[in-house]
Amino acid sequence: MTYSRTFATALFFLVLLASAPVFAGAAPISVDAEGTAIKSSAYDVRKKATEASLKQAVTLAVGTVTSREGMKAADPAALAYINSNAAAYVTTYKILSEGWMTHFDVTQQAVEEALGADKGGQQAIPPPLSIEEQSLGVEVYHIRINATLDAAGLYAALVNFSGASPARQAGIYTLALVDMADYNVYNTAMAALLASPEIKDINYGSFYRGRITLTAASFLAGRTLAERLVRELGAGFVIGMDGERGILIKQAPAGVIPNEAQ
Repeated sequence: MTYSRTFATALFFLVLLASAPVFAGAAPISVDAEGTAIKSSAYDVRKKATEASLKQAVTLAVGTVTSREGMKAADPAALAYINSNAAAYVTTYKILSEGWMTHFDVTQQAVEEALGADKGGQQAIPPPLSIEEQSLGVEVYHIRINATLDAAGLYAALVNFSGASPARQAGIYTLALVDMADYNVYNTAMAALLASPEIKDINYGSFYRGRITLTAASFLAGRTLAERLVRELGAGFVIGMDGERGILIKQAPAGVIPNEAQ
């Protein structure tokens, strides 16, 4: 089968309106979150409470991103990666309130964790709380914040680190840029691909007249990846599948009316 026939019979997706964002979750996310830390001499209590509030803000933002994008619940591997550096996804935050509160519902395990580690690196386990200590309660520092988060960064992490394990490797795709004689058109397509959070490790494959082939890795399935690229490349392109691992990208013919991916 010739290339032209393959291209003609491939399933093409009509592009979204040019005014659509790169993806639905691109807009920054603002959330209110609260973090706590039990009083202890083993660490900076205020800092620990702030870190806890940032992690909660990120967790809430992840829920918003997955909901906006129609994604399933976040993969545990992706969440672990994100939570390991939660502050990286917080663009700004302001403290709404902070201060000490006495809790009467803190568990013995929480108190043990709050005491931190001794010089030998082993956790210093305290004796069980006495009746008097339980009746007096435990001092806990609370910080409540309003945070603005990088939705695009969160989305990229969710896509690229979901299932990132020896059992599930990223798939390698061939991206073919077809009939892009105009350098500006080619440059626009490449800029969108390089900025895409769904793909990584883009490399040039081959150059033929009217066809430039790239390879790229993604954790998304082929059709899902193609549908994402429909939105990211914008109204000037149509995208189709060429088998399970091939994606064709072509400049949209004049007069094509943008629409949802078919």
